[in-house]
Amino acid sequence: MIRPFFTLLVGTIALAACVAPAATSSPSASPSTSSTPSSSSTATPVPSASALTDWQLATVPAPAAGRWATPAAVAAGDGRLVAVGGPVRAEGVLEGPSYGTLWTSSDGVAWAAIPPEPALDVGVGSPTIGPQPGFSDVAYGPGGFAVLGYAMTDQGIRVGIWRSTTGEVWERVEVPDGVFDGGRPMAITAAGPGYVIVGAWLDTNAPSKDAVPPRAAAWTSPDGLAWTRVRDQIGFAVGGYIDTGETPDAGGMLGVTATTSGMIAVGQTCKPVSLMETMGPPSTCRPLLWASDDALRWTRIDPDVAVHRGTLQSIAAAGERIIAVGGGWSGSPARYTLRSSDGTTWRWDEDAGQSRFEGVVSVPGTFMATWHDSGQIQLSTSPDGRAWTAVRGVPKMSTGPSIRNSDIVAMQDRIVIVGWREGEEDPAKSAFALVGPLDTD
Repeated sequence: MIRPFFTLLVGTIALAACVAPAATSSPSASPSTSSTPSSSSTATPVPSASALTDWQLATVPAPAAGRWATPAAVAAGDGRLVAVGGPVRAEGVLEGPSYGTLWTSSDGVAWAAIPPEPALDVGVGSPTIGPQPGFSDVAYGPGGFAVLGYAMTDQGIRVGIWRSTTGEVWERVEVPDGVFDGGRPMAITAAGPGYVIVGAWLDTNAPSKDAVPPRAAAWTSPDGLAWTRVRDQIGFAVGGYIDTGETPDAGGMLGVTATTSGMIAVGQTCKPVSLMETMGPPSTCRPLLWASDDALRWTRIDPDVAVHRGTLQSIAAAGERIIAVGGGWSGSPARYTLRSSDGTTWRWDEDAGQSRFEGVVSVPGTFMATWHDSGQIQLSTSPDGRAWTAVRGVPKMSTGPSIRNSDIVAMQDRIVIVGWREGEEDPAKSAFALVGPLDTD
């Protein structure tokens, strides 16, 4: 999945994030939530899942009349799907607060939008670059659905966590400021003690010469309410800052998945780049991985990447098999996957003619990867990451704008892909869901 709501700098690759060294945060003790939890009682009822025998193309409805739907991440749990995106203002409102967007479904075909409500408030205004208000990722774990996002405050853009045990009633988690100070979280998953967030940290003085170098970072929670910053460690080094003239970019963790022995995170490390240099050569970033058995101690894994620039942004595990997907800088033909049977030793598979995979998920017996081509979603399968076969029968969307973001999840007997198209004139056609059976033969 391409992480949403981050402005990309020309000549760099997808924005990574940053975290402060030597910062061992205390758990967010006795967390409180927003005064009024969100209720989806006014949303369209979610129908029961129906049997699925072939692929279907569905529309994800607008969160408010006249507003564009931007679902960019999806999670499944307890017989329900939750997709997230945003931000939007309420119907008929031109100025004022925006709200993160949420949708629920039992089958991936019929979706109900949760209307903008106070608990989903993500503030007024937005920065010109860097993290943007809205919801960027979602996971299902022991505390239910947990959503990662950002909100605009009087102190600028800040990390936000939202939580629901069922996907219907939502609350904003009030995490003490120190836990996410300087943090740029990018992805959340159910792993370790309950939930794990990965990303990075950057010094507020960056990119000045005296700024502390950026770091990869992780946070954990047993229930989605109490969050702790993982202690900084040697393996969290991710190079230097990319000076954008505003909020700098840097390396960090971009994705994470649970494995049979712990978890693996993927991301990038970047050489420092001055403001003048950002207008010149391609990205100086290259892929990295990290492994952990408890989400507290991480080992940096540096595969043989001497000739590989770019990033790894998505990863999936099926038993002992693990696959990560990524690509080179903008305009580069290099597209690649990494595969491993133990999380430590990795093999590169590169095909200059292969379209870039944006997301990957494991299903019984195989892996599935998505990619965008001419405004359409393409889907490929592989049992081990060595060779990929295109899935037949995936419905074609009407001719229109390019796909901006998409995400894929496996649920019970089906695969569900959600996403949205940037520049669509009709709000009712901006967001979509593709749903198909797990058996793609």
